[in-house]
Amino acid sequence: MASLNVEYFERKLAGLQNTMDSIQTLSLWIVHHKSSHQQIVQLWMKQLRKSKPPEKLNLMYLCNDVLQNGRRKGATAYNESFKTVLVEAASLTR
Repeated sequence: MASLNVEYFERKLAGLQNTMDSIQTLSLWIVHHKSSHQQIVQLWMKQLRKSKPPEKLNLMYLCNDVLQNGRRKGATAYNESFKTVLVEAASLTR
C-alpha cells in the first residue's frame, strides 16, 4: 500500500462536494489506503468536528461510501475504525 499523504487528504476532505463523483473519488482513495485506516478515520473526525452542517452531511456520505466499498474491496478494517467514532459523529451531524 502507498503511504498516506496527510496534507493531500486534509485538502480533499475540506473540498469535498455533495456530488457522487467527489464522494466516490475520495472514497476509493481512502479504501486504497486501508493500511492507514486509523489515521484516516481520525483525520475524518477532526474535519467533521470543525465543519459546518452541510459539509458534515457530505462527510457522513463519504463514511457510508467507504464502509460499503471497503466491504466489497477487502478494506473491512474501516468497520472497526469508524465504529469507534460514529456515535460522536452522529451527534455532531444532527
